[in-house]
Amino acid sequence: MNCLVVIDVQNDFVTGSLGTPEAVEMLPRLLEKMRGFEGAVLMTLDTHGEDYADTQEGRFLPVAHCVKGTEGWRFPPEVEALRESLGARVYEKPTFGSTRLVSELKRLYDEAELESVELVGLCTDICVISNALMIKAAMPELPVYVDAACCAGVTPEKHAAALAFTEAGACILSYSGGEPSRVELAAEAADHLYGDLGLAVRDGNYYVMYYMGIVEFGPDGQAARSCMGEEKWSYFTSMQEADGRIYVAMGDGMAGGGTLCELDTENMALVTADTGELGVTVLGLSAEGGLLLSGELEGRDVVAEPGEGGPAELFDWSEPGVAVVTYLGLWEQPDGSYILFRPGATELERLTLQLTKPKTELRVLTDYAGTVLYDLVNAFNQEDPDYKLRVESLYDEGMSMELLNTQLIAGEGPDIFAFCYYDNLTRLGPAATEDLLPYLDADAEYSRETIVPSLLAAMSPQGKLAALPYAFSMVTFTAPSDVFAEPGISFDEAKAAAEAADLPIFPPWMAQDILWGWMSNFAAVQFTDLEAGTCSFDSEAYLSLLRECGETSTELPADISQNNVGLLQFETLQNFMRLGVISERYGGEYTFAGMPNDETNGSMFSVDLSFAISAQSKYKDGAWRFVRECLSPEVGGSGAEGSGSSFPASAERLEKLLQSVVDEGIDNYGEMITISEADADKFRELVEGTTTVQYSLPTVTDILNEDASQYFAGQTSAEQAAEYSQNRVSTWLAEQG
Repeated sequence: MNCLVVIDVQNDFVTGSLGTPEAVEMLPRLLEKMRGFEGAVLMTLDTHGEDYADTQEGRFLPVAHCVKGTEGWRFPPEVEALRESLGARVYEKPTFGSTRLVSELKRLYDEAELESVELVGLCTDICVISNALMIKAAMPELPVYVDAACCAGVTPEKHAAALAFTEAGACILSYSGGEPSRVELAAEAADHLYGDLGLAVRDGNYYVMYYMGIVEFGPDGQAARSCMGEEKWSYFTSMQEADGRIYVAMGDGMAGGGTLCELDTENMALVTADTGELGVTVLGLSAEGGLLLSGELEGRDVVAEPGEGGPAELFDWSEPGVAVVTYLGLWEQPDGSYILFRPGATELERLTLQLTKPKTELRVLTDYAGTVLYDLVNAFNQEDPDYKLRVESLYDEGMSMELLNTQLIAGEGPDIFAFCYYDNLTRLGPAATEDLLPYLDADAEYSRETIVPSLLAAMSPQGKLAALPYAFSMVTFTAPSDVFAEPGISFDEAKAAAEAADLPIFPPWMAQDILWGWMSNFAAVQFTDLEAGTCSFDSEAYLSLLRECGETSTELPADISQNNVGLLQFETLQNFMRLGVISERYGGEYTFAGMPNDETNGSMFSVDLSFAISAQSKYKDGAWRFVRECLSPEVGGSGAEGSGSSFPASAERLEKLLQSVVDEGIDNYGEMITISEADADKFRELVEGTTTVQYSLPTVTDILNEDASQYFAGQTSAEQAAEYSQNRVSTWLAEQG
């Protein structure tokens, strides 16, 4: 018997809080594979509780998702329907890999009923690869496949990297069409494996640490044994050889903190070490070759070394002002400096401790756990002579938006806000943050012209700039240019064109709730004039938008192949590589048509990370020293080489990056992707013509959602819903003064 394992194809990973365009695009292929598979189909459900934010995974990935019982936790309707028809068994799992799934497959294998396992689903670089490695470790001789065409990663780059890992040494067969390929583990694979996970070599055997366990590979490259640890531990965080032994650190996804263990290679077992109150997350080597421990102790990040009476603290990372949360390796050098390492780093970073004059500590509150912020913090802490930054998360235990607002009222809030979710920033209210336009005007190096002009204008509708944008993406719709030559189309024009082409206006996968989710954010800004203190939700333009969404189906089509058919195609444009994909789809003849409306180009900025200074900070000068760093053309924004997950807000860097892609192309794993000057001009026009920032008026959006839901449920008419919204938003505007 052959088994197809479908990993975590849930609403939150497709169109929800962690959804991606790649997942949406991949879904029809996955469904077709499930329908045609000759064998048993098994499925997993990523499953979390209401306490997700308090778990270790939640602290590293502070985006609530797949909470049991929510819509995001469930399979998409077409997937659920197929699951029922196939009678597929479902395994709930609280973390990346499923031990229950592996146990069931192992039972079938031991009974000689299992011939092969094939994995598909989401996300390639986390849960798919974790389960693939667990299955291979449990059954080394069982053929295990990963179908790349029916998977999607967190990003296209991480998807590719995960597949590369399976080929580099995990003895997992990987294919995306044609014959499967297999690459044996070799000594030269060590560099690749070490960069993303963990690798130790002892007595000719390789010990590979991944998220869910450790796999022993023999000199021949074949997986031999595995060690999964205790079930309560969610994943492994660090591996280090020291004193002739192999050590690992494991995070407890339920209780938080970290545990130090020694790997008993003879028995492939873990022996827990006593580290007292120190929660160990990072391992390293001292200059003498002894083990170093780094982790949390009484709310501080410290470095310690093992001792007979427990770990002996060496120093506190806050002393040099280093944020170590993203690092997985640590080595002391003879000169007293330390080298830090993390997965994906292109070079080692040497940090020399300078424990001289005390620095004033500033608090940075963030809802973002990515490496970009910590890179900026670390660079600032090392270079600034007067200030150091301490990063706190909005999702730390006991913290919330409600508590934050209470702290702000009491004058106890942070000095700097570093928010990835723009609605978190805007919900603070205008009085909570400094107007940064005067700071720009007084700065000797930077000015208003430093920022992409249209983005700056959209973020300061009343002549006040609450936050400096670091990076952004574009939310829009594309259409053939022979249908719409220019952006800014009305619903009437969109309907007429769709009828003429015998197509729906929007692709059917954009069911009512998905479509309205985007439309309501756009409408909140489109029909609200903050400067004048007025709104126009009783206009015919808003009614057209509301009616169109009300007429949109709440169900996905039975024929999944029709899911991407539509006159207007939704796009979250995050890099120039995607621009090249769009151009290729339309043969270069396309328009960024935007959302149908009567006023603007119909597109929105999505501010991916922004920095604000608290109005209550006692150290606004120090806060501005840090915040302004996001404007640097050398630093600002991700999107390295045009293939990242966002565009830089620095006008200079954005233009240089765009032109380099036109002149030189983008290296996509050996394949050069280019865009034309015409594509570049289309992008420039899109950015220059956009006037709306997504989630910039969350209170108004909340009102629209409440009133529209009554209309969609048939409890009111569209006219009544619009009237309710008009009155409620007018009242709110009056309250704002």
